Amino acid sequence: MAIPTGINDDLKAAIQEAIITDKLMGQKLKDILTSGPRQVTKGLQEWNYENGLILYKGLIYIPNNKELKCKVMQQFHDNLMGHPGQWKTIELISREYWWPGITKFVKAYIQGYATCQTTKIQLPTKVLQTVILGLVQRYGDYCLSYVNPYNTKRIEAV
Repeated sequence: MAIPTGINDDLKAAIQEAIITDKLMGQKLKDILTSGPRQVTKGLQEWNYENGLILYKGLIYIPNNKELKCKVMQQFHDNLMGHPGQWKTIELISREYWWPGITKFVKAYIQGYATCQTTKIQLPTKVLQTVILGLVQRYGDYCLSYVNPYNTKRIEAV
Protein backbone atom coordinates (compact mmCIF):
# COMPACT_ATOMS: atom_id res chain seq x y z
CA MET A 1 0.00 0.00 0.00
CA ALA A 2 1.16 3.50 -0.71
CA ILE A 3 0.86 6.39 1.70
CA PRO A 4 -1.54 9.07 0.44
CA THR A 5 0.25 11.98 -1.18
CA GLY A 6 -1.66 14.88 0.43
CA ILE A 7 0.18 14.70 3.76
CA ASN A 8 2.63 17.49 4.53
CA ASP A 9 5.85 16.88 6.47
CA ASP A 10 4.72 18.70 9.63
CA LEU A 11 1.49 16.75 9.81
CA LYS A 12 3.29 13.48 9.11
CA ALA A 13 5.76 14.18 11.94
CA ALA A 14 2.89 15.04 14.30
CA ILE A 15 1.09 11.78 13.43
CA GLN A 16 4.27 9.74 13.97
CA GLU A 17 4.79 11.42 17.36
CA ALA A 18 1.16 10.76 18.33
CA ILE A 19 1.55 7.07 17.44
CA ILE A 20 4.52 6.84 19.79
CA THR A 21 2.78 8.69 22.65
CA ASP A 22 -0.54 6.82 22.25
CA LYS A 23 0.50 3.80 24.31
CA LEU A 24 -2.96 2.24 24.34
CA MET A 25 -3.64 2.07 20.60
CA GLY A 26 -0.91 3.59 18.47
CA GLN A 27 2.22 2.01 19.94
CA LYS A 28 0.62 -1.38 20.67
CA LEU A 29 -0.84 -1.61 17.17
CA LYS A 30 2.50 -0.65 15.64
CA ASP A 31 4.26 -3.35 17.70
CA ILE A 32 1.72 -5.99 16.69
CA LEU A 33 1.88 -5.04 13.00
CA THR A 34 5.68 -5.00 12.87
CA SER A 35 6.57 -7.97 15.09
CA GLY A 36 3.40 -9.66 16.31
CA PRO A 37 2.73 -13.38 16.00
CA ARG A 38 1.18 -14.54 12.76
CA GLN A 39 -1.99 -15.72 14.50
CA VAL A 40 -2.63 -12.15 15.68
CA THR A 41 -1.51 -10.27 12.55
CA LYS A 42 -3.62 -12.57 10.38
CA GLY A 43 -6.74 -10.87 11.78
CA LEU A 44 -5.30 -7.42 11.04
CA GLN A 45 -4.98 -7.73 7.26
CA GLU A 46 -6.56 -4.30 6.68
CA TRP A 47 -3.86 -2.66 8.83
CA ASN A 48 -0.26 -1.87 7.78
CA TYR A 49 2.72 -0.01 9.20
CA GLU A 50 4.71 1.97 6.62
CA ASN A 51 7.21 4.81 6.95
CA GLY A 52 6.30 5.46 10.57
CA LEU A 53 2.55 5.62 9.87
CA ILE A 54 -0.23 3.16 10.62
CA LEU A 55 -2.56 2.61 7.67
CA TYR A 56 -6.08 1.24 7.85
CA LYS A 57 -7.45 0.13 4.47
CA GLY A 58 -4.80 2.35 2.87
CA LEU A 59 -5.82 5.42 4.88
CA ILE A 60 -3.58 7.09 7.45
CA TYR A 61 -4.73 6.22 10.95
CA ILE A 62 -4.99 9.23 13.28
CA PRO A 63 -4.42 8.26 16.92
CA ASN A 64 -6.76 9.45 19.66
CA ASN A 65 -5.31 12.95 19.92
CA LYS A 66 -7.75 15.87 19.70
CA GLU A 67 -5.08 18.41 18.73
CA LEU A 68 -3.94 16.20 15.85
CA LYS A 69 -7.51 15.64 14.63
CA CYS A 70 -8.01 19.42 14.70
CA LYS A 71 -4.88 19.87 12.54
CA VAL A 72 -6.37 17.49 9.97
CA MET A 73 -9.68 19.38 10.15
CA GLN A 74 -7.90 22.69 9.61
CA GLN A 75 -6.15 21.29 6.54
CA PHE A 76 -9.40 20.22 4.88
CA HIS A 77 -12.06 22.48 6.34
CA ASP A 78 -10.47 25.78 7.31
CA ASN A 79 -7.69 26.17 4.74
CA LEU A 80 -8.45 24.07 1.67
CA MET A 81 -11.77 25.15 0.23
CA GLY A 82 -13.25 27.78 2.50
CA HIS A 83 -15.54 25.85 4.85
CA PRO A 84 -17.11 23.21 2.58
CA GLY A 85 -19.64 21.94 5.17
CA GLN A 86 -19.70 18.76 7.21
CA TRP A 87 -20.47 16.16 4.54
CA LYS A 88 -17.94 17.49 2.02
CA THR A 89 -15.34 17.80 4.79
CA ILE A 90 -15.94 14.18 5.85
CA GLU A 91 -15.61 13.09 2.22
CA LEU A 92 -12.34 15.00 1.73
CA ILE A 93 -10.75 13.76 4.96
CA SER A 94 -11.88 10.18 4.35
CA ARG A 95 -9.94 10.06 1.10
CA GLU A 96 -6.66 10.07 3.05
CA TYR A 97 -7.29 9.66 6.79
CA TRP A 98 -9.26 7.48 9.18
CA TRP A 99 -9.96 7.34 12.90
CA PRO A 100 -12.82 5.83 14.93
CA GLY A 101 -15.69 8.32 15.20
CA ILE A 102 -14.50 10.55 12.34
CA THR A 103 -18.04 11.57 11.34
CA LYS A 104 -19.02 12.53 14.89
CA PHE A 105 -15.79 14.51 15.34
CA VAL A 106 -16.24 16.44 12.07
CA LYS A 107 -19.86 17.30 12.90
CA ALA A 108 -18.93 18.53 16.38
CA TYR A 109 -16.00 20.55 15.03
CA ILE A 110 -18.12 22.29 12.40
CA GLN A 111 -21.02 22.92 14.80
CA GLY A 112 -18.58 24.62 17.15
CA TYR A 113 -16.82 26.58 14.42
CA ALA A 114 -17.98 30.20 14.73
CA THR A 115 -17.31 31.17 11.09
CA CYS A 116 -19.46 28.31 9.80
CA GLN A 117 -22.31 29.11 12.15
CA THR A 118 -22.38 32.80 11.24
CA THR A 119 -22.16 32.27 7.48
CA LYS A 120 -24.56 29.34 7.25
CA ILE A 121 -27.60 30.11 5.12
CA GLN A 122 -30.59 30.40 7.40
CA LEU A 123 -33.93 29.42 5.90
CA PRO A 124 -36.72 31.87 6.65
CA THR A 125 -38.86 30.78 9.56
CA LYS A 126 -41.92 32.75 8.48
CA VAL A 127 -43.40 32.87 5.00
CA LEU A 128 -44.38 36.23 3.58
CA GLN A 129 -48.01 36.73 4.37
CA THR A 130 -48.95 38.88 1.43
CA VAL A 131 -47.83 38.98 -2.17
CA ILE A 132 -48.37 42.32 -3.88
CA LEU A 133 -49.48 41.93 -7.50
CA GLY A 134 -49.51 45.55 -8.55
CA LEU A 135 -51.26 48.85 -8.64
CA VAL A 136 -54.56 49.00 -10.54
CA GLN A 137 -56.80 51.92 -11.42
CA ARG A 138 -60.50 51.51 -10.67
CA TYR A 139 -63.11 54.25 -10.94
CA GLY A 140 -60.48 57.01 -10.97
CA ASP A 141 -58.80 55.76 -7.76
CA TYR A 142 -55.65 53.66 -7.52
CA CYS A 143 -55.98 50.33 -5.78
CA LEU A 144 -53.35 47.95 -4.49
CA SER A 145 -53.89 44.43 -5.77
CA TYR A 146 -52.50 41.60 -3.64
CA VAL A 147 -52.93 37.93 -2.78
CA ASN A 148 -52.88 36.49 0.70
CA PRO A 149 -51.40 32.93 0.62
CA TYR A 150 -54.01 31.74 3.12
CA ASN A 151 -56.83 33.20 1.03
CA THR A 152 -56.18 32.64 -2.67
CA LYS A 153 -58.77 35.20 -3.83
CA ARG A 154 -57.51 38.39 -5.40
CA ILE A 155 -58.09 41.34 -3.09
CA GLU A 156 -58.10 45.00 -4.04
CA ALA A 157 -57.80 47.76 -1.50
CA VAL A 158 -58.11 51.54 -1.90
